[in-house]
Formats: sequence, structure tokens, C-alpha cells
Amino acid sequence: MTWDRSSKLALLLAGGAVLVNHVSVGNLEFTFRYACSLILPLGVILYPEESDSIFRRSWHGIAHGGEGPAPAAIIRVAAWVLLIAIVLIPHGWAFIHSL
Repeated sequence: MTWDRSSKLALLLAGGAVLVNHVSVGNLEFTFRYACSLILPLGVILYPEESDSIFRRSWHGIAHGGEGPAPAAIIRVAAWVLLIAIVLIPHGWAFIHSL
């Protein structure tokens, strides 16, 4: 795992989102479920090379797909899109319903 700017920003965004979620909802079980939904994108952002090798393996341990592994940057971009979607969608719906 590399502690670069992307990793630190992802952890900060996820932690802030969980904190805001807990303050706004106040339900510990819902906050825990929300935090668990952030584990996959955070894992991919923090460990892009390991995630690529895991996702490219079939059930029989044989690599499949493309000629070579996808660049770590592409994997991180996809994880960032998923993380931002998970963070923004619940808060966006709450904002729309408050209007």
C-alpha cells in the first residue's frame, strides 16, 4: 500500500462521509452499513495492483481478459467513481427531499 495523495484523500472523504451520515441519521446500524459499503472502493484505491490481480483471476486461478493487467491508474479511476457515487447519492437524495 502506498500512502500517496489519492489514498489519503479517499480515506478522508470516506471518514467524513461516515461522520456526516452518523450525525444526520443518528442510527448506528445504518451508519455501520453505510461504512461497510465504502470498503470495496477504498480497498481498490488503497491496493490497486493487488485488486487487479484478484479481479482478473477466475475460479480456477487462471488469469483471463486482456493481454496484460490494467494500469493501476485505470483501476483507481473506476474505484473513485464508485466511491463518489456511494458518497454523493444518499446525501443528494436527502438534499432533494429537504427542498
